[in-house]
Amino acid sequence: MASLLAMMLSGCATQGAPGHASGAAAPLPARPADPLAAFAARAQPGQVEDVSPQPGAAPVTVRLVRAYQAGSGRECRELTVGYRASRPALYCEDPVAGWSVARALLRGGAVGRP
Repeated sequence: MASLLAMMLSGCATQGAPGHASGAAAPLPARPADPLAAFAARAQPGQVEDVSPQPGAAPVTVRLVRAYQAGSGRECRELTVGYRASRPALYCEDPVAGWSVARALLRGGAVGRP
């Protein structure tokens, strides 16, 4: 029961202003400007890649932990960023902004669940 509740609440919400609801969906950007968002958009679960989070920055190891449909209906991707001292990251596909960083709705996020 707790797992079901956690799944229902583990949808993702974008940071910032809410999106605009309209009948026609805007086209998604072809290539996300954020390299982590670009990785989230193309990677498969379990895939590992070295990604430079910013131009000129040293690459970090990024792994796609899982892909799932959030309660909002959006596709979301859990990432771990870094190798030894990794941190979780969550990206969701937005009909207006494309793939963008999101926050988990549950405290502690979905990463690290039992």
